[in-house]
Amino acid sequence: MLDLSLGTIFYGLEERLEKSAFWVYENSPDDLGLNCIPYVGHTYQTTAAEKLQQTIQAHFDSMGERVIIVVVSPEPEKNEKFVLRTSNQDINRLVLGGEMYITNVGRQIIELNLCIFDPEFSIIDIDGTSVATNVTSIVRHEFKHILQIRRRAKASRCGMLRVFKAFRKDLAAIPDEENTKYYSTGFFNKRKYDKDYFSSYLELDAHATQAAYELYRRLGSMTAKRILRLRDPDFGVFGAFPPPAVSDYLVARIPRGDALIKKFKKKVYNNLERLDIGREL
Repeated sequence: MLDLSLGTIFYGLEERLEKSAFWVYENSPDDLGLNCIPYVGHTYQTTAAEKLQQTIQAHFDSMGERVIIVVVSPEPEKNEKFVLRTSNQDINRLVLGGEMYITNVGRQIIELNLCIFDPEFSIIDIDGTSVATNVTSIVRHEFKHILQIRRRAKASRCGMLRVFKAFRKDLAAIPDEENTKYYSTGFFNKRKYDKDYFSSYLELDAHATQAAYELYRRLGSMTAKRILRLRDPDFGVFGAFPPPAVSDYLVARIPRGDALIKKFKKKVYNNLERLDIGREL
């Protein structure tokens, strides 16, 4: 496996994504089909999802990375938030999050959730450059988790699957949505879960990495660090839709707490300084 930094491995991915124009392919509820993905199983996908998956997979393959990419098209009747209908949504955020995991045979998987287009939705205003940037940011975030597992596995001299399972058992690393404490009222307490999720040392690290790249790219290191030094940072430069890694901690509707925000800002700041001298994150 090539020894590549988190920055180097993504060189060229945005260009590939923009050239692929995956969003022009069929992507309506009527286009959903059940495909079998090696080492993963059967997954619902539209033609656009297949195209996106092929594009990212080709990039990872070209970099010598043995990571399997899966793009899921959520069933709209079960996942309303994944249906793009109006311009009130950020139409350039076609991928809404993802996850990574290690299979029982040790395969490294990155799974992404691609939005479905409502039949009345028009793609005419979609900006390919923004779409490519947003998708790359999410993939980078999930790949950061793979690096976290690889580094722990190397340090502890054991396999990645064993480390992944250990992280899953460590609630400070990966909160369990099924934990009874989130259902004390009889309903899922998302506020309580989000607090634990964003406090997770794995998520804090991955979000701080993602945010540093976003800020470095859009604002430059000097401006980004100046804004981070403010008690109440203003990210109005991003308009109505700041990058999720920034929004989740610094522009979030749910308060994260001063201690967590301070820790996040410090990590992002340190990451920007590492980028200044060309070091990997």
